[in-house]
Amino acid sequence: IGSYAVKLYSELRGKEYTIDEPITLKDKSLEEEIKLKMKDVIGVHIRRGDVVDALDIDHPMFDQQPIISDNHYREVMSKYKDKRFYISTDGSWDEVKFLYDEFDIINPYVVKKTAPTSGTMRVKHTFTKVEALDLFHLLHSEVFIMGLSTWSEWLQKQRRNENCKV
Repeated sequence: IGSYAVKLYSELRGKEYTIDEPITLKDKSLEEEIKLKMKDVIGVHIRRGDVVDALDIDHPMFDQQPIISDNHYREVMSKYKDKRFYISTDGSWDEVKFLYDEFDIINPYVVKKTAPTSGTMRVKHTFTKVEALDLFHLLHSEVFIMGLSTWSEWLQKQRRNENCKV
């Protein structure tokens, strides 16, 4: 899925990419379980990873990759304060702990494997079960609060732009 999304990056940006049917799981009972779990839950994607690396003044992408501030997430999520949330992030615990302290998050924090770097670029890595589960939880959330990434854009397309907060 990750490789597929990267291949379609320019089409996603150019709004040419459309889908007839959203991606599904082969395990239909698991998909139904996720749909039930995500009823009335707000999905949130918080992109950090190499975006945060770019905050290092010596990083080659310093001042070129925008980052969505913590306060933005706090403000948008506060509009749904009475709701429960599912957080998908590649950030560290220190970067997202404040959300777990302030909001009703239904999923535990999970450390994501970051792809090793090769020069200034991350190298291809295996799409993990954790990432796949994140994808389907966000896909079936009531509302999807997007991060600034191809991952969020791809999910937005899969959701057919329905209930996505850009």
